[in-house]
Amino acid sequence: MSHEANHDDDEQGLGAELAQMRSRRIGRRRALSLLASAGTAALIASCGGGGGDDDDGGTPTPTPTPTPTPTPTPTPTPTPTPLPLPTTCSNYPPEEVGPYPADGSNSLPAGAPTQTNILTFSGIVRTDIRPNFTAPTPTPTPTPTSTPTPTPAPAPSPTPTPPPTPGVQVTLTFIVVNTASTCAALSNYAIYLWHPRADGRYSLYDDPADTYCRGVLYTNSSGQCTFTTIFPGCEPGRFPHMHFELFTNPSNALAGRFAKLTSQIVMPPEAAASVYSSSADYAASATNFASATIAGDPVFGNNTSGQITSMTPTFTGTAATGFTASIVIGVTP
Repeated sequence: MSHEANHDDDEQGLGAELAQMRSRRIGRRRALSLLASAGTAALIASCGGGGGDDDDGGTPTPTPTPTPTPTPTPTPTPTPTPLPLPTTCSNYPPEEVGPYPADGSNSLPAGAPTQTNILTFSGIVRTDIRPNFTAPTPTPTPTPTSTPTPTPAPAPSPTPTPPPTPGVQVTLTFIVVNTASTCAALSNYAIYLWHPRADGRYSLYDDPADTYCRGVLYTNSSGQCTFTTIFPGCEPGRFPHMHFELFTNPSNALAGRFAKLTSQIVMPPEAAASVYSSSADYAASATNFASATIAGDPVFGNNTSGQITSMTPTFTGTAATGFTASIVIGVTP
């Protein structure tokens, strides 16, 4: 064999060996790759990983829908049960307005919220007339002598509810009826009620900055309205009483004009004696009441006994627990 032939054989042998070696390396790499892939798949399967069987056979758990919180229903303000209407009635006797009406018919003293008519104030329409309803007159801010360093204004404090005027509570219902129509109820009439406090003093006159024991209400479909107040004190020279004005509509009342009826209410003597003897708030009234009589009263003294009866409310209760009262006001519209 020639040298060249041997060289060719050597080259062929070397090339073949190299090819076989490459083939063996690729095979090993392929095998390692396949083994690695198989191991990864097994690991995923053991951990619950994605697979066709899981997707096809599993049922997803739905997200629970939250139960809505129901909106609370507000409790309505209870309406007093209407009192029965009278079967007989007569026109209520008129009386003088008195010196303390604050309805624009006379002037109020300095220091009062108004010098004429308190009925023009929006707060006058209210059920509970025991507290004041007007705010105190604000103190004027002094003018600075030099420009001060501005400071943040403090947050406004909530306005506190004024305390009620001390005294024995009386819940008084007016029943306004038509004397020309078998005592039918008169609705949407307005009543302005005022009277002295326990010691006989009147707001806006004796106490100019105060508005206690004054208020306006409108009659409902039953011809009724109910005030919460106190048993009135006894002022010097008078028998215990309350004042009222009756208007045929709210507009006239809030303007303080065209009253259909102006009159007064007699307090029951037995109730007055019980109240004045049992509460220290009425000490001054007890002294005044000792010499007061209905017959000697400058307003009630000329009324008949029948008129006095119709002008005296029906009272139930005691001085210790308070009174519930009602009175019929008959008018011809």
